[in-house]
Order: sequence, then structure tokens, then C-alpha cells
Amino acid sequence: MLNVVNMFGFKKKPRSSIKTDSYTVVYDRKKNFWSLEYKGVEFTYAQASIELPKVEILELYLSWVSSHKDYIDKNVRNMCKGWGNVFIDPTKWHLALIDVESLDRVSAMILGDDTWGDMGYDIWLENGVIKNEGFGD
Repeated sequence: MLNVVNMFGFKKKPRSSIKTDSYTVVYDRKKNFWSLEYKGVEFTYAQASIELPKVEILELYLSWVSSHKDYIDKNVRNMCKGWGNVFIDPTKWHLALIDVESLDRVSAMILGDDTWGDMGYDIWLENGVIKNEGFGD
């Protein structure tokens, strides 16, 4: 077994984590947020303390995004058309991350395959209703 040592000979501090039956939540000291992966989607919480989310809440956030699937499809297709002779495959989008801002407000990051490069589509939802959206790289 190897010990992880940085260039000054100090051991790296172990990452704080909490394991549940459904996910493991991990604290990132450098970025000061908690994250967990559930059903292939990363969820982040930008705070130093966290109340462990119930699976029902995670499912609720996933349902908020999936309820707008047709709208997302349409907007991703439009986004991909705007790049002229560069092919960006609009069928390859997936929900990559949900940032939980509060119990009733989240932002969702939609990413694609390699044809997308560093492009992404973000939506902000409040109680399941899209309040804002944007494309970016």
C-alpha cells in the first residue's frame, strides 16, 4: 500500500465523506462544497455543512429536469445549428450535474459527447419551473 505524499513530504488529508445506502457524499476542501453521485448524475452543494439529502429529493430534482426533456431537446438542437460548418451532435446530450442552491432551487448542467467540446447548456429551475437558461463554453 502506498502513502500519498506531496512534494514537501506531507500526507494528503483524507477527504471527508459520508456513505449511505444510496450514495456517498464527499467534501472538497479546496472548492468548499459537497458532492455525490446518484444515478450517474453529480449533485453538488456549495456549503460547508450539509443535511444528507433524501433519495426522494434527488428523484424530485431528476424529475424536474426530465419533465422538460422536449424543451431541452429543442433548445439543444437550436444551439447546435448555430455553429455553422462545425458538427455538434444534438442527440448526445445528457444531464451531467445538478447544483442544489436551496431546497426548491437547482441549476442543471447539460453536456454532450466529444463533438460538443466544452459547450454546455444550463437551466435554472425553481420548484420544477425553468427560471433561466443559457448556452456557454
